[in-house]
Amino acid sequence: MRRAPAGRLGQTLAMAWFGRGSAALCAAVALSTVGCGSDSQGGGEGGTSSGGAAGASSGGAGTGGTANGGAAGTAGGAGAGATAGSGGAPSGGAAGSGATGGSAGIGGAAGTAGSGGGPPQTVTLDFDFNQGLQGWSAGFADYADGMMDLQLDSGSRTLPTELGSGKGFMIQGHNRSDDLYMFIKRSVGPEVGLRSYVKYHGTIRVEFASNAQKGCVGVGGAPGESVFLKYGTTPTNPIPVLTGGVWRMNVDKGDQGNAGPVGTLAGDIANSQDCDGNPSFESLTRTRVLDVDQQADKNGVLWILIGTDSGYEGFTQLYYRTVHAVLEPVL
Repeated sequence: MRRAPAGRLGQTLAMAWFGRGSAALCAAVALSTVGCGSDSQGGGEGGTSSGGAAGASSGGAGTGGTANGGAAGTAGGAGAGATAGSGGAPSGGAAGSGATGGSAGIGGAAGTAGSGGGPPQTVTLDFDFNQGLQGWSAGFADYADGMMDLQLDSGSRTLPTELGSGKGFMIQGHNRSDDLYMFIKRSVGPEVGLRSYVKYHGTIRVEFASNAQKGCVGVGGAPGESVFLKYGTTPTNPIPVLTGGVWRMNVDKGDQGNAGPVGTLAGDIANSQDCDGNPSFESLTRTRVLDVDQQADKNGVLWILIGTDSGYEGFTQLYYRTVHAVLEPVL
């Protein structure tokens, strides 16, 4: 959020009030040095000044919110015989100084709306893996415990030369189980504006690079069209758990080409190249509105889950480049 230029405002008021008494000068100095409130904590309650005297508490910062919380703060009142002070910026800001000689007090900044005040807002998120992993992590499931030579690997890697410079979130594995699931995930919550127990309708767009050519034939299925891309959100941290000797996800993402509540089908990983035996990486974009709305947990947290469910019994390597997600509250 943009913050109010408290220093410049304080300098202007100090010049205007020069010579009007030590109280006014003190209030102007206070305004210029307090600065802007942070997004995570609102300021104190606004006060009023009486009889036009300087009052450092009038026009105080609005009652606050955190990045998670609170109704917007109210602007401070004006001195006696003055008009009301103007409202503060929505991100929270400096305390306003009191009215002098009946001049209007400057309103304090409003805190960020929180779980107790105002309707929940749509949250838009963007992640560029050229800037690092930014809290995302990877995992694997749907393979037998102890299965060898799966070639599982993931992490921030330099992009293949055909994609140009930069980095991506690489993930790879050899599907010897005929059902390998490779995923990336990240939690989001009150720090981005999500609310406890609010249900969200999601849309996710992913840019990734694949060298799986279209129309090829492989063991168990095609290397492109039989590797299914899936998106989802869930209040449960999605992790593999060992069940009957097999690592399975603890959330229902569906199986291969079948969707699940946390696995909306978003297409496959086949690129635009004809199958000529000379594959190269190509950037692709897949956008999908999620089939199932999900409710944030008691702490306002949801997990974003992006993965591939493979029926191709071979080696798959992808480079995730960007993720764009829109979470719209269902009211």
